[in-house]
Amino acid sequence: MEEQGYKIINPIGTNYDERDSSIDANILNSNSKKITKVIRPTIYKTENDTLQLVQKAVVIVE
Repeated sequence: MEEQGYKIINPIGTNYDERDSSIDANILNSNSKKITKVIRPTIYKTENDTLQLVQKAVVIVE
């Protein structure tokens, strides 16, 4: 897929930042920030030398 200009990002294990518009999160514990499960990864596509968001990640934060 990378040869076709797609970039797939799996954010598992990273800290969730509510300002990140490329991630939709289900937060199970309001004190937690760690992404523990990825339902769908973030997908970007390079077009005209710029990254375009194709799919937002859907994650679980615990």
